[in-house]
Amino acid sequence: MNTQDLLEHQAAIFTECVEILRKKNHDYSNDDQGGDAFANFRLVETFDLCEMEKGVFIRLLDKVSRLKTFMDRGELKANDETVNDAINDIINYLVIISAIIAERGAKSDAERENLRIRNEPGLFDQPGLFDQPGLFDQPDFSDSNQKFGFNQ
Repeated sequence: MNTQDLLEHQAAIFTECVEILRKKNHDYSNDDQGGDAFANFRLVETFDLCEMEKGVFIRLLDKVSRLKTFMDRGELKANDETVNDAINDIINYLVIISAIIAERGAKSDAERENLRIRNEPGLFDQPGLFDQPGLFDQPDFSDSNQKFGFNQ
């Protein structure tokens, strides 16, 4: 695999992760109605179990454990989840932890408003990095400054 193949593989995984996160967030929260994208994760704080990001980290460790089992045994016993499913969930849990940390660290009303807008449904349907031609569909990495959307 060369670098371009790796970047295309990454782009495909990230595209899949976005769709998974969108679907799961719809199932686990009422965010599509203007609600809280982290509603299900906040339950650990509601019951005084631990901080929300630690609760997400515990779920992440469940997925890491599943991958370790696969590496040790060469197979998974759970029929409803593949190795790629576990990898995608790990990526999404890391994104969620990052978003929670960013939300908690937002100091100004403007920063909080920016986070609220970024967490609304349709995030990747709005103009931005993920709408640049070819970024996920047909990457053209011939110009190294263009591969990540940077202009000279």
